[in-house]
Amino acid sequence: MFLRSHRHLRLLAVLSLTCSPIPSAASIIVVPDEAPTIQSAVNALPDTVLVRGGTFDEEVLLFRGIAILGYAGTAVPQVRRVRIEPTADPFSSDVYIVASITVEHGISLRNDREAIYVSINRCNVIGGFEDLSLSAETVSIEISNSSIQGDIRALVRSTLAVDSCDVAGHISAGWSDAELTVWDCSIEGDGTGTGIASEGFPNINQALIDRNRITGFERGIGIIAGNNVYNQRNT
Repeated sequence: MFLRSHRHLRLLAVLSLTCSPIPSAASIIVVPDEAPTIQSAVNALPDTVLVRGGTFDEEVLLFRGIAILGYAGTAVPQVRRVRIEPTADPFSSDVYIVASITVEHGISLRNDREAIYVSINRCNVIGGFEDLSLSAETVSIEISNSSIQGDIRALVRSTLAVDSCDVAGHISAGWSDAELTVWDCSIEGDGTGTGIASEGFPNINQALIDRNRITGFERGIGIIAGNNVYNQRNT
């Protein structure tokens, strides 16, 4: 099966973290109870930051592996922007999770040094997901159960997976080993370009595009891959 290849096992393990209780041994900081801002909590180097409902007018820089989670049972917190820019840290986790957060000016990724895994889950992201990396060091990016207003662009070694999302913009993945999977999504454009695409040279390895509603583009799907492209049940 396409999604059960060994290249996806680590990503699936990462995604299970967003649906499981936080281990008791993990270090946790609650905002604003124990830190006044999300960034001050991140700077204290915990495993997890729990954010209560509220508006946080800050640009949050994630420089080491961490989970930023909206606090269950409160309103969804809002933050201005999230930047993921890993630094060389032998003690850092390689997993970055953002869940149950509204981001008002997009999420950006700049990673030219570390093999990391990124999960965006149950978020409302205005401004899209922008990968500013110069090379494909990021292993996998999963965006699931989210509303994304803006383009999703990723440069990955292994997988860009977009699952059960509403996307107002284009989706694209690049690099020769990349696998692009998009399923159960509503993808709406502004009348220009291609809805789901590969980019750059060399193009991606393979793709699974399944059960999506794609409207408002000059072309719905445009993928060049070295191996199979599964395009099925899309409207």
